Amino acid sequence: MKPDHPLKRLEHDGHAAGFYGFSQHCMWALVRSIWREKLQISGVGNIPASGSALVAINQTTHLDPLFVAVAVRRPIHFIGLDDGGDAEPWYTPLLYRSIGVIDMPESLVRSGGHRFAFGLESAVRYGELIGIFPEGRIERKRNRTAIAPFRKGVATIARQYHLPVVPVLMRGTENVIPGSTARLHEKIYVRPISISIGRPLPADYVCNEGCVRQALSNLEEQRLGSSKARQQSVGPGSVAAAQN
Repeated sequence: MKPDHPLKRLEHDGHAAGFYGFSQHCMWALVRSIWREKLQISGVGNIPASGSALVAINQTTHLDPLFVAVAVRRPIHFIGLDDGGDAEPWYTPLLYRSIGVIDMPESLVRSGGHRFAFGLESAVRYGELIGIFPEGRIERKRNRTAIAPFRKGVATIARQYHLPVVPVLMRGTENVIPGSTARLHEKIYVRPISISIGRPLPADYVCNEGCVRQALSNLEEQRLGSSKARQQSVGPGSVAAAQN
């Protein structure tokens, strides 16, 4: 691994990069073994096989990065926006370094200084996926399942680095951690989860955050349409035949 790789720059003791690969393998095995058929992923082919891309995800719980990492099947570095709000647990910085999170002050994004963010340029240079939750902190959302207005950042980063934006819609994780704070210390349930991955949006198309938000809304409409079509296909005759 070259010295200026984001994982190498984020580590202090020389073990972060190895732990990152190991943790992704463990996450994949854990989620697949527990959720099995309850985890439905569509549009995996829309994730670029190589090259850097910005993966924009709606967020309903703090477990969402885990499921996204399993769905995209490529190493992905999530941008952790620090808005100077509530103090995080003592282990958070160590965990973030271990899994390759790109820590970025929210004020840096708003001011357009994202190009100087620690690790972001290196991730782009090495052609890696970058995950971002454009809605901001979950605690600010009154309705976790609704797609809230996006905070500034995703369109700016996409244009700055000429990155395609891959929209990803999460549904069902709000039932995995149904508590009010959506944090990991609350009880976790194994409930059905669907992850819909949309087609990449060219950087030139992403004129503002609204374009990406609309892409997520389109994925929601497609998901609801597919669900309704499946329900209609299972008519009374089908149910009777199944019972016989």
